[in-house]
Amino acid sequence: MLSVKKQGVIFDEIVKYNGGIHIKSEEEKKISLTIINKLRRQRWVTVKWHLMPEEWDVSPCRETAIFLDQAHGGSAINYAEFVIPPYNEAWA
Repeated sequence: MLSVKKQGVIFDEIVKYNGGIHIKSEEEKKISLTIINKLRRQRWVTVKWHLMPEEWDVSPCRETAIFLDQAHGGSAINYAEFVIPPYNEAWA
């Protein structure tokens, strides 16, 4: 499993690509996202999927909001998993 970590001022993010970074239209692709809130306040972050053909789908959806709990008195580590199901032009 390949993972990429990006560090920021407000939060860090780790993206894990199950089976590498390439997406094959005939295979399901799972991508895990971990966001670590560095602030002592709760936040919402919006996740949007770009650079995908419009015909393709992603679960739970192409745009979603993830609640980030505070770094004290809660859990600063937040998880989300996204699935890109197989796509076949014949199904469209």
